[in-house]
Order: sequence, then C-alpha cells, then structure tokens
Amino acid sequence: MPHFRRAVFLFALLSCAPLAAQDVNPGLNLTIGGYGLSIGNSRRVNGLRINWRDTWVERVNGVNLTIWRAGDNPDAVINGVALGVAGPAAHQIHGLAIGVGGVEATGRLAGVQLGLVGVVSNGSIWGVSAGGLGVVANGGMRGLGVAGLGLVAEAGVAGLGVAGLGVVANGGIAGLGAAGLGLVADGGVEGFGVAGLGLVANGGLTGIGLAGLGTVANGGVTGIALGGLATVANAGVTGLAVGGLATVANGGSEGLTVGGLATVANGPVRGISLAGLAVVASSGITGLAVGGVAVVSAEGPVQGLAATLGDLRARTELVGVGVAGFRVRADGEIRGAGLAVGTVRTDELRGVALSAYNDIRGAQRGLAIGLFNRTPSLHGVQLGVINYAGNNAPPFRILPLVNVHFD
Repeated sequence: MPHFRRAVFLFALLSCAPLAAQDVNPGLNLTIGGYGLSIGNSRRVNGLRINWRDTWVERVNGVNLTIWRAGDNPDAVINGVALGVAGPAAHQIHGLAIGVGGVEATGRLAGVQLGLVGVVSNGSIWGVSAGGLGVVANGGMRGLGVAGLGLVAEAGVAGLGVAGLGVVANGGIAGLGAAGLGLVADGGVEGFGVAGLGLVANGGLTGIGLAGLGTVANGGVTGIALGGLATVANAGVTGLAVGGLATVANGGSEGLTVGGLATVANGPVRGISLAGLAVVASSGITGLAVGGVAVVSAEGPVQGLAATLGDLRARTELVGVGVAGFRVRADGEIRGAGLAVGTVRTDELRGVALSAYNDIRGAQRGLAIGLFNRTPSLHGVQLGVINYAGNNAPPFRILPLVNVHFD
C-alpha cells in the first residue's frame, strides 16, 4: 500500500503542476525519439498519455487518457484515441473519443464519439456520434448521429440523425432524420424524415416525410408526405400527399392527394384528389376528383372525372364527366356529360345532361334527359316529362316526352 499511495501522489503532482509557467511542459515523459509514455500534463505526446486534467495541450498522437474535466484547452488536437472519465475535451479530436460524462470539441470531431451524457462540437461532427442525452454540432453533422433525447445540427445533417425526442437541423437534412416527437429542418429535407408527432421542412420536402400528427413543408413536397392529422405543402405537392383530416397544397398539386375530410389546393390540381367531404381547387381540376359532399373548382375548369354526393361546381367549364347527388354546375359550358340526381346547370351543353332538372341557360347541343329539360336554344334532343326549347315555334316550344330541334 505505501508504494501505491506514493504512485498516486506522484501522478496527481505531475498532473496538477502549476500552469502559470506555460512555456514548461509539466509531466513525466518516458519516451525514445519522441515516442512512448507520458504521465502528466505534457503538451506534445506521440504514444500513450495519462493525465488527471488536460490544460493547454497542443497535440497528442496516439492514446490520451484523462480523469477530470479539461481546463483551458483551446488549441489541443488529439489524433487517435481520446478517453476520459469526465470526458475528453479538445479543439479537434480525430479518431475514437469516449467519455463517461461526454465528449466536447471547440472545433471538429471526426471519427467515432461516444458520450454517456452527450457529444458537443462547436464546429462540425464527421463520422459516428452517440450521446445518451444529446448530440450537438454547431457546424453541422456528416455521418451518423444518435441521441437519447435531442440532436441539433446548426448547419444541417448529411447522413442519419436519430433522437428519442427531437431532431433540429437548421441547415436541412440530406439523408434520414428520425425523431420520437418532432423533427425540424429549416433548410428542408432531402431523403427520409419521420417524426412521432410533427415534421416541419421549412425548405421543402424532397423524398418521404411521415409524421404521427402533421407534416408541413413550407417549400413544397416532391415525393411522399403523410400526416396523421394533416399534411400541408405551402409551395405545392408533386407526388403523394395524405392527411388524416386534411391535405393542403397552397401551390397546387400534381399526383395523388388524399384528405380524410378535405383536400385543398390554392393552385391547380392535376392527377387524383380524394376527400371524405370536399375537394377544393382554386385554379382548376384536371384528372380524377372525388369528394363526399363537394367538388369545387373556384376559378378554373374541371377536366376529367369528378364525383360527389353533394355539389359539383366548375367555375368556367366541365370537360369530361361530372357526377353528383345534388347538382352539377358549370358556369361556362359542359363538354361531355353532367349526371346528377337533382340538377344539371350550365350556360352551354355539348354532350349529355341527365338529372331531374336540366337547366341549360344557353345553347344545348346534344342530349338532355330529365323530368324537366329547359334551354332557350335547342340543337339536339330533350327526353322528359316536360321539355322546353325556346327556339322552337309554338306549339312545339313546350312538349311532353320528346322535343327536338336540328339546324
């Protein structure tokens, strides 16, 4: 025991030597040609270095083992293996760094870093980094980052970033980002983003985004976006967007959009749009649109097939087939077929209208079938209980069963 106590005393004495004389390298160096064993606060070592507390270290090439938390260490560079009970801390660490408390660098971390509490780099992290609580890379992360609670990469993540609670990448994510609660990528997501509650890609989503509650892409979606409650693409959707309650594409949509209650496109819709209640497009619908209560094109045409149990409205024209339980209305014309239980209303018809009341307010060119068919200018056939053709001479203007007029 006396020998052990003396050895511990010598180690502590060498490690905690006065730091005022910074031009002196305190420590016991057992080296040959600059390589070997160093005990204490040696500035430069090639080999194995064992120290209580690192202060003003310059460079270690090999293995650096420390016990206590580092003091001022602004220029230290460790190449090889950095081990610490409290945790290694240096300007740069290249290789393997393991700290019971954590791993810290004022500059870059490159290689593999494992910290029971966390891994923090005021510069960048390259390689594999795992922190029991958190991983922070103020200069960005390239590689694999895993954190028990939170992962923050100010300059973004290129690779894989996973955290139990949240992932924040102010410079965006290129690769895979996964978080138990929330994932935020101010520079957008390119690849795959998944979050238990919410995913926000302020620079847009290119790839796949999944969230238990909501997926929001302020720069638009190109690929697949799924939100348990809602999916919002402020610059539009190209691909697949699904929201448990609603899907909103402020810049329009191209592809497939699905909303449990509604799909809303503040631009045009091109492709397939499905909603439990309503499909609404500000600038026209092209393709297939199905809404439980309504399909509405506020400022443009409906082209293709549109179906609803309620009201189908085309602000300019319906080109294709419109099917509705209550009404099919085209403020311009219908070119194709308008089929409704209640009413078909349009300024002009070029095709077929089938409903209880066919209200053709301009020229009808084609066939109208209903209980009451009305047009001021017939150029085709009306089949119904009462048929009114304004351009027929009396007594043929109003006829039961059949009315015809051909130019």
